[in-house]
Amino acid sequence: MRLYIVRDISEDDCVLVVANNAKEAKKIGLPELDSDYIGTSVNWIRNANISNVKKGVYTDYSTALKNGWFGWVYSSCPVCNKNEIIRYDEEKEMFYCIGCKSYFEEL
Repeated sequence: MRLYIVRDISEDDCVLVVANNAKEAKKIGLPELDSDYIGTSVNWIRNANISNVKKGVYTDYSTALKNGWFGWVYSSCPVCNKNEIIRYDEEKEMFYCIGCKSYFEEL
């Protein structure tokens, strides 16, 4: 299995899909997008760690950050609720934004 990004080419909307191949990823990811088959692209993310995930769609940033699929995401911080760049700290097993990370490092 591999990790794919399935996205609507006319929008910024996308989903992460773990599937056996690109055709299957498109089939699994398409219902999550407001797009048609022709207006959708699929890209394989090489060297993605998918050893502890099942086949399917992943829309939450927590799975992507914990598995190292992305280094950061722009979302609402679970600590302070500000829309910021969110990272995952493996040592503390926490998600937080850059501002909160500075706060935790000072403690």
